[in-house]
Amino acid sequence: LEMEHLDLISESNLDKLEEIFNHICPALNKKITQYKEKQAHRLRSLSFPSESNLISKPFLRTGSLQSPVTIKHDVLESKANLKNKTVVVPEPPRAAEALGKYQMTAANRGFCVIFNNNNFSNSLEPLKDRVGTHTDEDSLKKVFEWLNFEVEIYRDCEKEKMLSVLKDLRGRDHSQMDCLVCCVLSHGLEGSVYGVDGQTVKIEEMMALFDGKKCPTLVEKPKLFFIQACQGTREQRAAQTDGIETEDKDICSDARVPDTIPSRADFLLGMATVPSYVSYRDKKSGTWYIQSLCRNLIQMVPQEVDLISILTQVNADVSKMSADKWGQTKQMPQPAFSLRKRVVFPIPKP
Repeated sequence: LEMEHLDLISESNLDKLEEIFNHICPALNKKITQYKEKQAHRLRSLSFPSESNLISKPFLRTGSLQSPVTIKHDVLESKANLKNKTVVVPEPPRAAEALGKYQMTAANRGFCVIFNNNNFSNSLEPLKDRVGTHTDEDSLKKVFEWLNFEVEIYRDCEKEKMLSVLKDLRGRDHSQMDCLVCCVLSHGLEGSVYGVDGQTVKIEEMMALFDGKKCPTLVEKPKLFFIQACQGTREQRAAQTDGIETEDKDICSDARVPDTIPSRADFLLGMATVPSYVSYRDKKSGTWYIQSLCRNLIQMVPQEVDLISILTQVNADVSKMSADKWGQTKQMPQPAFSLRKRVVFPIPKP
């Protein structure tokens, strides 16, 4: 006991005691060895559940976006159990909390504008109709209305119509709102998306309309852009990339996407895939990216998970999918952002 008061020995440091036993009675060291093994086993059994384990935990839903179930009770119960143990497990770092969160207190979260370009029959470019895109539109509408956004949908817009809608949106008063969301479902080229007339709109030009000087009521508020763009320069049948023909399927390859990173503060650009690669669209189920985004928002917002972490889970989910039976045709989404805080959407009310 005196040695313990002098800090010569402790539960995790028995070196001094072992040294004494070696001189007096080496056989006693077996007791110390057994004690160490027992302590090591107890520490292993007390590992705190990781965030990935919490995320992968199944959710119970009853066929409606209005009733997501959280696992907050399970997390609190795990922490309570740990406090009753004799071994102290260090708490995880709180670096994420130190970053702060964007304010999300407005009665109306903000505007969510969805451009859904499907019919390219009058396009100057040989672009095919985007079969399956209405599934994405429906999913986005349900999810962002659930998140308390005011959703506006614009279908089959020419280039000038898209710019006109965005300029009108820029001129509105956003002072009583928390953020802005813009989703584009269309064909695209490097750095641009197509209007249904076959003319391109630069993504940077779209985002620039909402910088601090042009849209002061959105200063210091997150501006979130999600781009799902199809390439469409030739008929995209099945899993087809850069001229490699495959058997006919219900999977079409979506656009090469731009190497565009927002240079202004408080922007996020969520792209369906990394630069120079295609993304994929199921003719019945919609695009891999948009469907995964909506599904993970539904599952993870009730856990109070921030948007970047949600998009990381989207990356993980989409990367496991394949457009062929051999598992060789893959996709990897890419978020790029200049956010200064965490985007954490409030848990929607039932």
